[in-house]
Amino acid sequence: MGYFIVEVDEAKRDLVFRGTTGAPTADENNLVTEIEQTLRGLRTIYENRDAEFVPRFKGLEQLAKAGLVGPQAQTALGRRMLAEFRADVLQREAGPRKNRYMATLGMACAKAALPAFLVGVLARFMMSEPPRTTPPLDPWLMVSNAGFLLAACAAGVWVSFGARKAQITFDDLSQLEGDSLYPASRLAFAGILTLALALIFHSGAAQVSIGQFTTANVLASRVAAGIVGFLCGFSEQVLAKAIAAQASRILGV
Repeated sequence: MGYFIVEVDEAKRDLVFRGTTGAPTADENNLVTEIEQTLRGLRTIYENRDAEFVPRFKGLEQLAKAGLVGPQAQTALGRRMLAEFRADVLQREAGPRKNRYMATLGMACAKAALPAFLVGVLARFMMSEPPRTTPPLDPWLMVSNAGFLLAACAAGVWVSFGARKAQITFDDLSQLEGDSLYPASRLAFAGILTLALALIFHSGAAQVSIGQFTTANVLASRVAAGIVGFLCGFSEQVLAKAIAAQASRILGV
């Protein structure tokens, strides 16, 4: 049975695992993979924070040697040490990391929501008195409610992250959003899909009714626009699939 020699590449701040003669066990190979994944995460978590990265790197080196080096390598001990190591990093970094991203996303949402809201308000002054609220709708009424729709969508995107990431994992620390979209890109993506879905509802190609509420009024009512916009933003992770399903149904493909 083989085992590993763990060396440190100081220049690259990397751990190098060299196998000896004989084949390491599956548990040892799995531990090597987990340690390498953890190290990649640490580089992202502590980017530009060398004073904090170095002690963590040394700690990871020590547990790697405990779990992998020598004929009597304690692989099970190494796995337990790694789990405790990751849990400690998560406990210290989860709150600051999540709150920093919430602040960044919130700022992007505010920058997107404010112009949309102002469009909604200003378009109100362009409407006829009283505006047509039955087909054909007053064009300015549609523009106004589309603005409120997009503003509510931006708010929904922000709330969505907080709800989806109530608890984060060690892997989330290095990449909070699995799709890797920047906040601005996420908002543009969600906004375009929300507007597309609103047009589908407005055209009558699809409709959702709950009690007296109906999505057919999405561009005729501020309340309906706000509800649909917020729910679309809140559901932005699955919105693309919903639009694709509606498109397939409408086009018969």
